[in-house]
Amino acid sequence: MAHRLERWDNLEEEEEEEEEEEEEHYRPTAVLRRQHVLRERLNPLDKYDDVDLHSRFRFPRAEIQRITDLLAADLQHQTDRNGALSSSLQVCLALRYFATGSFQNLVGDSIQVHKSTVCRAIRSVTLSLCQRFNDYVKFPTQPEQQNLTRQKLHQIAGFPDLQGCVDGTHVRIKGPKNNENDFVNRKGYYSINTQIVCDADLIITNAVIKWPGAKHDSFILRQSSLWRDFEAGRYPGRLLGDSGYPLRKWLMTPYLSPASVSEQRYNSAHTKTRNVVERCIGVLKNRWACLQRGFIQT
Repeated sequence: MAHRLERWDNLEEEEEEEEEEEEEHYRPTAVLRRQHVLRERLNPLDKYDDVDLHSRFRFPRAEIQRITDLLAADLQHQTDRNGALSSSLQVCLALRYFATGSFQNLVGDSIQVHKSTVCRAIRSVTLSLCQRFNDYVKFPTQPEQQNLTRQKLHQIAGFPDLQGCVDGTHVRIKGPKNNENDFVNRKGYYSINTQIVCDADLIITNAVIKWPGAKHDSFILRQSSLWRDFEAGRYPGRLLGDSGYPLRKWLMTPYLSPASVSEQRYNSAHTKTRNVVERCIGVLKNRWACLQRGFIQT
């Protein structure tokens, strides 16, 4: 009997030791958190000379400062807590991304900030610029402006009474989650089809940037305010468009099969003059590589 009691006591002691070991094993330990380190940031306006600054950010120093002053009210943080980016650094990050179309972490490395900071800066600058879009992209309404536009376009190939040339261009994007097929263009990739109107100086006077890539150029023009204004006679003169657009009194398109010398001369003058909008789009995409490569890299 005593032997059994002694054995029972030993079993109880073993169970108590096992319970203590389990408690020790499951005892919560302190979580090791990564130390928050603010890296020293590089200011491109201090680092680069005028030539390097223009090649990397596509604007001279004075223009970058002017853009910063223009957007400062929208970009300024309420506090400097956690090393908030200054307005000038946010503008530089956005311009660098627009100019290269590169991955955001590579853009951040140029100033030594994290990818998430780059993403927020690009978004803030882009939204602020979009709010001022209509202040800078305006169709000529004053008689002096219209006459000057008409004269410069006429000097190219003798085409009379023009107020601009219109064309469409595709900007590549990531495939959206909704209505995916609507954004696949005729070349087989996802895009936004953008309407551009410019003058002889390659200045954009009208742009429509909202329609999915599957929409045709003529559809976008028909849905635009520019179509309604010309149809109502609010603008004098005419536009030049390619054969994808409908022929209107104010919209001149080329002959599909010119049968006479005069028709061939018309097509030749049409092609030479309308070339300005193709050059405008080419310059725009070469200057801002994000439009050429597309908004697909993050």
